[in-house]
Amino acid sequence: MAELTLARYEGDPGAWDAFVEEADNGTLFHRHDFLAYHGDRFARQAHHVAWTKGETLHAVMPLGLFEEDDGLVARSPFGASYGGIVVREGLSLQRARELVDSVVEYLRGLGVRKLIVTPPPKLCFARPHDYLEFWLLKAGAVCPVSELTSYIPVAEDPLPTFQHSAVKAVRKATTNGVRVVEGGEAAEAFYSILIANRSRLGVSPTHSLEEVRWLLEKLPDRIKLFMAYHEDQPIAGSLVFRVNRRAILDFYWAHLNEYQGLRPVSLLVHEITRWAARHGYSWFDFGTHTLNMVPQDGSTRFKETFGAVGAFRCTYRLDLG
Repeated sequence: MAELTLARYEGDPGAWDAFVEEADNGTLFHRHDFLAYHGDRFARQAHHVAWTKGETLHAVMPLGLFEEDDGLVARSPFGASYGGIVVREGLSLQRARELVDSVVEYLRGLGVRKLIVTPPPKLCFARPHDYLEFWLLKAGAVCPVSELTSYIPVAEDPLPTFQHSAVKAVRKATTNGVRVVEGGEAAEAFYSILIANRSRLGVSPTHSLEEVRWLLEKLPDRIKLFMAYHEDQPIAGSLVFRVNRRAILDFYWAHLNEYQGLRPVSLLVHEITRWAARHGYSWFDFGTHTLNMVPQDGSTRFKETFGAVGAFRCTYRLDLG
């Protein structure tokens, strides 16, 4: 097996993104065009790497180097949900070992004390495997945090897979005239609902309004906004990321509390699932329903009414000395 060369990536961002798009486990969060929404915020820390043979990419890894209290820390991802090594389909066990061993050696050479990696969940893979995680664990990595992300299979008619309460909620929304519209032009209305919704929980959204607008304007094929309306009033919304050609991720749900009785979020789930089926996706990821490994019972119960089950979203930590 020919050895690969590992180095900081200084090549064409478009070539990187094309590789990620066709990879076994590549996602939107690995792409340069997505990470560009940060602007220059992480310009000093960004240190993306790639494995090549000649001019051909064989693996890539978005990476950031950060000076922290315990020394230099390498993070993949930074400013995104998933990171880790992106590989072609058909990865062998020994090639996976080469990739992990080489990046460990490379980071040690940079003086990195710790590597923190959150790979995408297996539902994002063309052919799921744990080869990379195996070699990380073999090298001494631990998994101090394993969250659960809930997901459902996509279907043109999802109602047979919904529990009775969810079916009833979808029908109630429809009967009361709630409708769902897809379109990024409602970003400001969505964000105002998101702020109101999150303030009740004592938290703030990860993204600013300007960042949400940037994502919708610059990546219209990747980021989709779905809004629920009652008459002409926007009452709920969902910002959906097209993670890759297999999975979509609901990054934000939000609804106005005074309209909760109309069940707009249930209708959003139904309509987004149908939209995903028409566009050839297999899985609809609702996002995590644990926080620091503590189950969020209300969120879990709600998502399970649509037939959702949980998959690991693990974060690995490898101390490099």
